[in-house]
Amino acid sequence: VAHLCTHALTILYATAVLYLPQEFGLPYGEMLGLSSVGLILFGVGSLPAGWIGDRWSQVGMIVIFFLGAGVSAIVIGTAKSVPALFIGLSLVGLFASIYHPIGIAWLVACARKQGMTLGINAVFGGLGSAVAPVFVGIMVDHVSWRAAFVIPGVLAFATGLGLLFAWWRGWVADLRADRAPAPPPDPSTYRRVFFVLIVTMACNGLVYTGMLHTIPKVFESGLGDALS
Repeated sequence: VAHLCTHALTILYATAVLYLPQEFGLPYGEMLGLSSVGLILFGVGSLPAGWIGDRWSQVGMIVIFFLGAGVSAIVIGTAKSVPALFIGLSLVGLFASIYHPIGIAWLVACARKQGMTLGINAVFGGLGSAVAPVFVGIMVDHVSWRAAFVIPGVLAFATGLGLLFAWWRGWVADLRADRAPAPPPDPSTYRRVFFVLIVTMACNGLVYTGMLHTIPKVFESGLGDALS
């Protein structure tokens, strides 16, 4: 659920921004640029998030993710000015940065079949990216663009409260030792794998983010009609 929420909340604006230039009186390019800081924080924020999670609580950080991302989405949906919209988008990126270093580490620690578990988790992340644009379109057509942020924000916040209650009752807890531990790799292997993964993730992030934030505008500009 957290992975789905992460990708859905960070993608909502890529579609919603098509309807916002008239609302806020700015051209499309400037409106899209308002999300730039949030996208940077989505990556950079992972470092302090992982550090805090190691020293405090993984469950607690996921609670903060749900509550913070939920409130941030509501801020976007209720924004009446460009600065308020910018703040909301930046905060969504900041709180969304918590999931990957914390959620995946927690998931791996709890899993016995780590590959299968990560695969299922990835499916839900992709589902969030796929559902978000459709949801925005439905909300814009039948309710308003604001509902496209407020409704997911309320759901995320409610999920955070539920997880907080479960944590308080002891139904979920941190797990520091892997259930399926593996021997540590030698330093040279670790460095090679680390380098390969950094390059892979950088390329993936560039293509993934670029595609998801430009494809809606490309189709609005007539690609859909040309293909049909």
